[in-house]
Amino acid sequence: MAKRKSGALKTAKFPPPSPFRKNEDIEKANVAFGDLEFEAAIQDYVKDSPVALLALEDINKKGGISKFIKALQKGDKDYFSTIRGQFFPKEGDRIEYNATDILSFLRDTQKGIQPHPIYGEYLPTKEKVKSANLVQNAIPVIAHELFHYGTNVLRKQGYDVPKIYEGRDESDPTDLKKMRSDILNEEAIIDQLERFQRRRLGMPEDIKPDYDKAAEDIRISMRKGKDRSKEDLLGKFKRFSGYDKEENPFRKRVEGFFGTDFFVQESPKEALNRFESMALEELEKRNYARTKEPMKDTREKSFLEKLSRLNPFREEDRPIYREGGVVNMLKKMK
Repeated sequence: MAKRKSGALKTAKFPPPSPFRKNEDIEKANVAFGDLEFEAAIQDYVKDSPVALLALEDINKKGGISKFIKALQKGDKDYFSTIRGQFFPKEGDRIEYNATDILSFLRDTQKGIQPHPIYGEYLPTKEKVKSANLVQNAIPVIAHELFHYGTNVLRKQGYDVPKIYEGRDESDPTDLKKMRSDILNEEAIIDQLERFQRRRLGMPEDIKPDYDKAAEDIRISMRKGKDRSKEDLLGKFKRFSGYDKEENPFRKRVEGFFGTDFFVQESPKEALNRFESMALEELEKRNYARTKEPMKDTREKSFLEKLSRLNPFREEDRPIYREGGVVNMLKKMK
């Protein structure tokens, strides 16, 4: 403490002790800080997805990212395969994704093409590295799997989302159809979310042409899957979905004229809005840090984006929620 000229004591405020000082395990601290860094990177991509934010909250509460999300390594079963990422609800809710396989393939196969002018090493061209990064696509893949994780959290908490495996018998043909329909519908909803995310990031909403061209450029027989965001969700016809009309999880009541209501099938966009409302409700119950009030998108807009905003019939912007990962991680470590 120091004395002011008036003689009053001036107190100095010190920051609270680091949560890691309670445990001198450096390896544990490194893992925790690695989780923080990883979460900061992924949250910038998913900050408009309450379902993915719910997944991150649940993962942090149960032990942290390094416990649930694994980057595949050379020698793992699905390393360098068409499977870019997977969520395993029956195996501890873990997520696996390919983080380096395409880039490693490029490095191993491009030797001898472009000698380095100084070191004499052989390196791929900048164009091929750009193509490899587009195909690698690691952060969007993780965000995709986080949506599956978050939906599964809602499922466990009893919210109105399709059951998939829950209470189903895989040997029963009808149950198997329902499971397949639920999985395809969930993928269609994520396709819709990813279009919104790419638009927010200033990317083309449909990346299939660029993705397929990039894969051809680095000579990989991998292609972007079909985008189902513009198609109807399955459930209207029992023959294909296994669902009776009354069971259909995406059946929506619409008020008609003269008090006559009728039913229609939800679109992927409508289902996404419903899932996100449920996720926000659950996040509020969990008191997740700073997700209650949406932020404005402060990204610099292009001339065409500004021009499109003059259209009175344009689609409303999606809210961007405040990140709370660092706050939650520090709470967890106390």
